[in-house]
Amino acid sequence: MENSIDYIIKNFEECLDHIAKEKQDTHEEFGYKDSAIVTLGYSISDKAKDINLLLKNERTESIEIILRTIFEQSVYICAILNKDTENRASALMDSFNIQEMKKMKKLGSSLGIDLENILKKRWTKIHY
Repeated sequence: MENSIDYIIKNFEECLDHIAKEKQDTHEEFGYKDSAIVTLGYSISDKAKDINLLLKNERTESIEIILRTIFEQSVYICAILNKDTENRASALMDSFNIQEMKKMKKLGSSLGIDLENILKKRWTKIHY
């Protein structure tokens, strides 16, 4: 049975999917702004699902922490859309990429391979 939180999450994700599909259908570039908004949107949606699961299981101790993250990500979206959108979106996506690169470096180190350079070469081929 779908509750109101499930309904909101489902509709929110449908909106995000619509943004991506509309860009694809019109052959518009899916730029940094779009990537930042959709990435943050799906992150908010995932966190809302986590909250919903915690509520269903009557495990409310961590909800405030997750709500704070949702609030912060909502502020990021507002800040990106408020002004200097392309630069702010680009900075956010660069920050995400740096975080991912750090994770890959750590993972590669534990596996004994140089994932950082492999990903840098791949990133350069894709984006330049």
